[in-house]
Parts: sequence; structure tokens; C-alpha cells
Amino acid sequence: MCRSNGMYDVLSIVERNDTFSVQQYTNEFLAVGDDSGGQLIVIRFSDPSATPFIIDAGAIVPNRPASLLKPLAQSWLAWMTNGFPLT
Repeated sequence: MCRSNGMYDVLSIVERNDTFSVQQYTNEFLAVGDDSGGQLIVIRFSDPSATPFIIDAGAIVPNRPASLLKPLAQSWLAWMTNGFPLT
């Protein structure tokens, strides 16, 4: 289930990543939410600040152009502080 802000609850993260085949296409990202319109909110496993990005679900592929990743904030903390905006 998604929360009202588009974030997945803890129990849904694995199921949603399986449904969208995120790790089949890239082991770089974890989907943590979506916008209910075909875009995923992802973070990089290797990023200690957990910078959130939004990307079209169909663009989670190896060798995708970096321009397809749109940062939502400079860090998870900054994004949370601003109320998790999707733009």
C-alpha cells in the first residue's frame, strides 16, 4: 500500500520492487514510492544521503541517460523537511 504522500509502507517495498522488476533491470536503485501516474520514487543503494529521484517506471533500465532521473531534493532529510513534494 502507498501512504497518502506516495511512499510505500515497509511491508510493500519488496512487493512493489518485484512488481516493477526494479532489481531485474538495475541493482543500483530501490523504489520507495510512486506518484500513481507511472513514475517511481527511487534512491540509490550506494547514496548515504538517500537523495530521492523520480523516474518513469519504464526508464529503469541499464545505461539509461542520467537526464531521466529528476532529483526531488538534495537529500532525504531535505525532501522530508519540505513535506515530500513530487515536483
